[in-house]
Amino acid sequence: MDGTLQGWSRQRKRKFRRRAQKVKDADWRRRYDIVLHAVNGRSQRQIAAMLHCAVSTVTRTLERFAAGGEAALVDRREENGQRKVTETYMSVLMVIVAHTPCDCGYRRTTWTLELLVDCMKDITGITISLATMSRLLRRLRIRRGWPRPTVGCPWPKAKRDRRIRLIRRLLKTLAPDEAAVWEDEVDIHLNPKIGPDYMLRGQQKEVLTPGQNVKRYVAGAMAVGSGQLTKLINQLLFNISCAGVAEVLPMAAKLGLDPEKVTEVVTTGTGRSFAAEFFLPLALENRFDQGYPLKHAYKDMISAAEISAHQKIPLPVVQATTATFQMALNQGLGDESKGALIKIFERLLDIEFRKKKGASS
Repeated sequence: MDGTLQGWSRQRKRKFRRRAQKVKDADWRRRYDIVLHAVNGRSQRQIAAMLHCAVSTVTRTLERFAAGGEAALVDRREENGQRKVTETYMSVLMVIVAHTPCDCGYRRTTWTLELLVDCMKDITGITISLATMSRLLRRLRIRRGWPRPTVGCPWPKAKRDRRIRLIRRLLKTLAPDEAAVWEDEVDIHLNPKIGPDYMLRGQQKEVLTPGQNVKRYVAGAMAVGSGQLTKLINQLLFNISCAGVAEVLPMAAKLGLDPEKVTEVVTTGTGRSFAAEFFLPLALENRFDQGYPLKHAYKDMISAAEISAHQKIPLPVVQATTATFQMALNQGLGDESKGALIKIFERLLDIEFRKKKGASS
């Protein structure tokens, strides 16, 4: 068919429109529509507005049609040559993702798109773009999750238990003129930064973290017995944070925000907290079996209420958090983790803060 746009008969338009309707590719079909609108006398700007595309796209399509006729409307990417991503390439990628960058000689704990592209180039000699790698990972259903940090204990369990029993005996036989203190040390910036990593479906990687380093640390001590109140303060702050996350995130889903994108922002932005970093990735996967059970954590809230009443210290935020925990227990969530607090507000809003069904992991 020639590329003229003038003098088309009704029969020619009808045949051209029928061929356009048989085209399944959206971009290819749009090029047919551009030609049909031009044949009907519409301007390039009108066509661009009707088809929601750029004027330059309309101009380029009409120029291609004028030069080569209907054959020029075919997607020219078919002439790009042999495909780079083969079955062999995908098989190698699956093996690479199942391992860590350290296994492949890189000084990182998790994979990035850039690192996967470089590693595959070194192994296969094939270079692909970051966008192609991203699409390939989704096609292979390789998810981007959070590795579980682990630390190797230097002592066997039997030796550790013997030391604990010895400490307890010493505390029971402590003389009146003697004092016992708890001492601990904290490593400074020794653990590797752990971020999301690409994993095979059903796989959760682990990142080995250093258990001890004698070069840089901060040591501290406190009298035996004073740690219980400090621990309570820490648990109260954590419980409040869990309740806040549980209350706000279902609202985000109700407003139409993507749960996975919200999780990425909340766990990396200024609103980040350990509660969000630990529980939100699990909530997206509908997992509430990791962490301290709600029914045990509720005891800390009761202890805070007793201190508030006895010392006459107002704790309105703690009281609100306690009410949230009570709602969770009344709904039968006591055996689940604190992350299950989110179910309270999901039921109230009739929405779930989960990965979208059918979304690639």
